[in-house]
Amino acid sequence: MKITSSTLLNAFAQMLGDRIDTRLPMAESDLLDEWAQVGLRSDDMHRLLERLYAQDLIDRCEIDGERWYQLSPRGCIELRVRRETFWVRLRDRLLLTRLRTRRSAGSTAPSGRAARRRTDFPQFSS
Repeated sequence: MKITSSTLLNAFAQMLGDRIDTRLPMAESDLLDEWAQVGLRSDDMHRLLERLYAQDLIDRCEIDGERWYQLSPRGCIELRVRRETFWVRLRDRLLLTRLRTRRSAGSTAPSGRAARRRTDFPQFSS
């Protein structure tokens, strides 16, 4: 399943939560740690950061060999709008949940349809 850049951007806005602020610098290592809690791969985060930088939504600098990011005013507005749009968040939250279950290694959870069959017809469950 392909993840769109819009879905990644919505996940990023969701991850930042109330910290969407132009004055708040963010270390790349901290962003990657939080991104891991979202449940997506780190290369998705790197791709997203490059795209945000190319679109001038974030500024980046290097301090003591570590990359730091800071939201631009335009990026702050964009992420706030995405975060506050209820239906977009709901749709992407459902999509991210599906992606997490598909990408988790060794997941033995039955699909939604199979789980419904088992609960609707207990005589067929083994």
